[in-house]
Amino acid sequence: DYFGVSDLKRLVESFPPYWAAFATYIYQKFGDPKNPEHAKYQHDRSPLNFLDQVERPLLVVQGENDARVKKDQSDRAVEKLRARKVPVHYLVIPGEGHGFSKNENRLAAFQVTDRFLDRYLFGDTSVEVIAGGQ
Repeated sequence: DYFGVSDLKRLVESFPPYWAAFATYIYQKFGDPKNPEHAKYQHDRSPLNFLDQVERPLLVVQGENDARVKKDQSDRAVEKLRARKVPVHYLVIPGEGHGFSKNENRLAAFQVTDRFLDRYLFGDTSVEVIAGGQ
């Protein structure tokens, strides 16, 4: 999960005010959080509401300063999975937004992804996905 949305309602509510010019498009795509008729759509498409079904390990990569998909989206998903004891590895990249602006951060994310796949896809349990644990 790279910079992933976990809650559509919260996503739309967190958009900066200067995005108001795009409100029509945003509400068509993600639903209007003020419209009760859109609540089911937002609920049914928000992974946060279905994390109880996750059984396999998950890697989450999030930019600390992401203005599009706020860090809270990843924090909440990671917290719910950890509470259920699902293996989740969480890499927060300092100084990054929605994507990578620095090559060293791109490389760090790819290295973590490589180690995650080595461990969980290829079964190499000697691999530490993120230095210092999950």
